[in-house]
Amino acid sequence: MHVGPLMLIFVLMTYQTGTNHCRLVSMSVTI
Repeated sequence: MHVGPLMLIFVLMTYQTGTNHCRLVSMSVTI
């Protein structure tokens, strides 16, 4: 079983949610 693509998808998803969370935090901080 090759876990490469699965890990890539997982990293991409966590990266996406992480950036979204940071954006939300910065927005709430500015308001």
